[in-house]
Amino acid sequence: MYFANLNIQNVNYTLLGGGKTNYPIPARSMSLAEGVSAPLPQGIFLFRKNLKKNNNKMKDTTQKTATFLRQLALTLIVALLVAAQTAWAQDLSKLTYDVESETYSISSEQDLKTLSAYVEAGNNCEGLTFQVTTSIQFTTEPSPGESNFTAIGTSAHPFCGTFDGGNTNGYSIKGIVINASTDYQGLFGCVGKYGKYATIRNVTIEDSEINSTAGSVGGTARAIFN
Repeated sequence: MYFANLNIQNVNYTLLGGGKTNYPIPARSMSLAEGVSAPLPQGIFLFRKNLKKNNNKMKDTTQKTATFLRQLALTLIVALLVAAQTAWAQDLSKLTYDVESETYSISSEQDLKTLSAYVEAGNNCEGLTFQVTTSIQFTTEPSPGESNFTAIGTSAHPFCGTFDGGNTNGYSIKGIVINASTDYQGLFGCVGKYGKYATIRNVTIEDSEINSTAGSVGGTARAIFN
């Protein structure tokens, strides 16, 4: 370091981070020929040392904060993707849709299971209509105490669409077996809720078993809210 005609007095230094530190430096004058090196006064060295230390602390804090924010953002993104994937994984593309009548056809055990899974994934079917177009016989034989069907709609995700069972045309649904330990069991578990409505009509259930240790079961629908 090189100085010429440098006069140093007691100095107040403002450090990064807002702190203010007094370094009492005795008044002294140096008259040095240009180009001649001289050591910095002790106070200057102390200031530089603490300034560097504070800068390092700030960098460390900034890096930790940035790492935490990146991890938080990643966690939120993953949670959103999982939720979206759960809903998107279930759709109604396997059901036949009639454009003229704007209805989805229900003609098999698998169609009913597709509808059940779609609602369970968080889709309430508001504004959608489902029409049974033939009698449906469940062919899946569950093990004792097991089920071959999950009720359409839960308390958390109720069904809020329109379902026509087609019994005016002589259609029925047979062979449903449900053995559950939770509430709301039937062809439909929970329909219409949170100010939304559902229409269930013309449904005939035959030769079926619907059991729940929770004690709340029904043939067509167990819980109906409006």
